[in-house]
Amino acid sequence: MVERAGYTVGLDGDFFKLENDSDSAEVRFLYKKYSDIKVTTAHKIVLDPREEVAFPKPVDCLRFNDEPFEKCALCEDPNYFTTRSDLFLFDMFVLNKSIIVPQEGNVTAAVNNLTVWSRSPKMYAKLGSALRKCQGELVSNVFEITRIGKAGSMQTEYNINWLRKDDVTLESLPSIKPIRAKALIIKTNEEMKFYIAKGYFEEADDNQPARNTSEPTEREIPATPSNDSNF
Repeated sequence: MVERAGYTVGLDGDFFKLENDSDSAEVRFLYKKYSDIKVTTAHKIVLDPREEVAFPKPVDCLRFNDEPFEKCALCEDPNYFTTRSDLFLFDMFVLNKSIIVPQEGNVTAAVNNLTVWSRSPKMYAKLGSALRKCQGELVSNVFEITRIGKAGSMQTEYNINWLRKDDVTLESLPSIKPIRAKALIIKTNEEMKFYIAKGYFEEADDNQPARNTSEPTEREIPATPSNDSNF
């Protein structure tokens, strides 16, 4: 957890979160254009219930909606099909890079500003509204995200406001791929079948296992909201 003047930003497990009501952060989205953002369909499941503390994590769904269920073992099994939902994993860079975190022995280290923000599709409309103010490449625009809702509230909303444009390019920032790999677990169909039979993955960890491709089964985002969309 990183404490900053005016807000608290969680970077637990490389995921971005705002903890409390009115917390905010300045961010840039790591895309050149809006159409580069993809929606992911995932099954949220506990990777290994044998762990002392086990939380559901998103496992990439292997099929598109018009494809047969047998292409994805988790879809084919009625007990796990209900865990399937769409989500956006927004690649982001949190500003205020000069913030440091005290470590043991009074040694300081810079915060890793690369992060992924996992949100449901309803966030898409707000993001689309803010993006209409963008100039040039998306990554060159800075936004402020503000949490509206107390810690733990299920009715939490987020405001996204455009702040300014600068000359930052995607090529000038570190690669998000290592962190993205932790945000969405990719498994093969055979690994899913093992999970269904045993209740856990053979190697239950946050690292992506071997697969023919390291890319998730990403979908295109919906059409850009109209100008009268509610922000």
